[in-house]
Amino acid sequence: MPSSPSAFEIPLGQKPNILHIGAHTHEKTERESYYLPGIWCLHKYQYHADLRLDGQLFKITPGSVSLIPPKTLIEYTFLDDSTHKFIHFHFPGAHPETHSSPYMFSSASLPNTFSPRFDDTLNFHSSNKLKTEVRLWDLLFQLATPLPREETQPRHPKLEEALNEIERQIASPITIPELAHSIGLSHNHLIRLFQKEMNRTIVGYIRDRRVDRAIHLLRNTTLSIKAIAAASGIQDPQRFNKVIRLSTRHSPTSIRALGPSIDTKNPQVAGEE
Repeated sequence: MPSSPSAFEIPLGQKPNILHIGAHTHEKTERESYYLPGIWCLHKYQYHADLRLDGQLFKITPGSVSLIPPKTLIEYTFLDDSTHKFIHFHFPGAHPETHSSPYMFSSASLPNTFSPRFDDTLNFHSSNKLKTEVRLWDLLFQLATPLPREETQPRHPKLEEALNEIERQIASPITIPELAHSIGLSHNHLIRLFQKEMNRTIVGYIRDRRVDRAIHLLRNTTLSIKAIAAASGIQDPQRFNKVIRLSTRHSPTSIRALGPSIDTKNPQVAGEE
């Protein structure tokens, strides 16, 4: 087992609390090293630099994003005057809903909507802290993927890549050819791999992940249903309502009103698209 893992767990079953948010500029050749025992760090970069996390080297490039858990030794080496935007946050307590995330994301691996939503989150913070925290929560969901509860054998590495890409792009249009190309497989190879290891279609899996996100946001946020539809990758409100009803037997309004008391895990039978 490597001493510096490439991924870690993040407890996204609860809303994060923002501690500090803004932008900071470092001077050329400056080095910075620090350790934050109870603080998570989400940074968006627009420069080239070196970043070491517990000794593991990552290359920062313009547009890249890092998500760093607490108790991580953070060491920057700046090559020029460098400005990055950041959000420091923590979670108020333990929660069983755990997800997995890597430390670093290149600009190409992020959803198209991530960067503007990150910037909007910073701009919005001074006027509405609660809504800003909900927006941060959604950004973290875009970066993370659920950890499987039980697995009898490891998944194929390319399937893991595909699942991670789906989570990162869940709010954006996803086509199977583009998904396959992004992980270096053919369209047909990815379809066969999904069917073999998950016993289901890719389209059906994407739909269910979008429904899961929508249910989570309906129960735990005050975002409008239109905004939740968009954050779940279903822009059309009528189609969003139809997909939620087919998958849960309940309307989005009912799920929001009744919260956890409503059973969304026993839907009527619906064929995969």
